[in-house]
This record gives sequence, C-alpha cells and structure tokens, in this order.
Amino acid sequence: MSRQITIWTLPGCGKCEAVKKHFAGEAVEERSLQAARKGDDPDAIDVMAQLAFQDDQVPVIRIDGRFVSPMELAQTR
Repeated sequence: MSRQITIWTLPGCGKCEAVKKHFAGEAVEERSLQAARKGDDPDAIDVMAQLAFQDDQVPVIRIDGRFVSPMELAQTR
C-alpha cells in the first residue's frame, strides 16, 4: 500500500532537498510555498496557517494526512 506524501518546499532549501532524497522512489507531490504566498495554492495557505509558518520551518511534510517534522522523519531512518 502506497503512502500519500505531500512536501511543501521553498527554492534553495537544503532540508527540502534532503527530504526529497529521503522519499526517492516513492510518489511524492511537491508543492511550492511561494505559490501560497501569491495566493495560488489555497491548501498551502491553510497549511501555513495551521503550522504558524516561518521560513525556518520548511519543508512541511504531510504523510497520509499527518504532519511530520523533518526531525521526526530523520529519527525513523
């Protein structure tokens, strides 16, 4: 059974690149938080509001509807 994985990223984010490598081989939906800032991605706007988004909190990772921090993800390896 495959997992539903969504990652919200920003350009130039080193942690974002590491997380993408972590999920290599899995179907991942990657979305830009820049689109949210422009109002182009209402779902990302909701994500940012729920997580009190700050630039140092990227990437934002959601697996099967549950938000997971990069630190939590690293501990599961």
